[in-house]
Amino acid sequence: MAVFYYMMAAESGPEVASFNLAWLCEENKEGVTSTFSKECQWRHYNLSVHREPQFVDPYSYIKMGDYYWFGCEGIRNISKAAAYYSAAAVKQDPHALFNLAFMVEERADIPDSVWEQLNIPHRIRHNNVSILMELYERCRESSKSEAFIPCSLALYRVWAVDLWTRYHIWMKLPMYAGIFVAIFGTAYLIHRCMVRQNPLDEDMLQL
Repeated sequence: MAVFYYMMAAESGPEVASFNLAWLCEENKEGVTSTFSKECQWRHYNLSVHREPQFVDPYSYIKMGDYYWFGCEGIRNISKAAAYYSAAAVKQDPHALFNLAFMVEERADIPDSVWEQLNIPHRIRHNNVSILMELYERCRESSKSEAFIPCSLALYRVWAVDLWTRYHIWMKLPMYAGIFVAIFGTAYLIHRCMVRQNPLDEDMLQL
């Protein structure tokens, strides 16, 4: 009955009804919407974003970003996906920031307009690492506490990989030196033990 009434309301125009109907179609996979779940989701999430931006739920933007990023129904548009994720990120949604960072890691061609919308300075846009660290940092500082751990782990991973990439030669030298010292020290200890055992063997032979 909820699906029926939301469908009637959505057909009459209110975008909030479209959002509720799309959400029901997404969650009610075993119910009456199971036969047309995907078509219902995309159609009504799309309708729900066509209202004043301040009234659009970030989840609708994220779902439309997913639609274009994953190429649902054979339609893939990287620029549109980034624009929708950016619209959700403006509303401080950590999921959208994480998705944008994932697009950067996948080396997607993201328009500069997205970074301008998010107020990311030009000095940060000079390479992907600085953009990633900025996005994951914002994601970590989100008011949604459940985003702190995954965003922090992603941030530390990017930092560690960048550190290893830039300084791996200097980081390997101490490691090799440590291995050399360990091998040399072990060989020296074995030699000393053998030297100490030899006199004892000679004394035993004399007895």
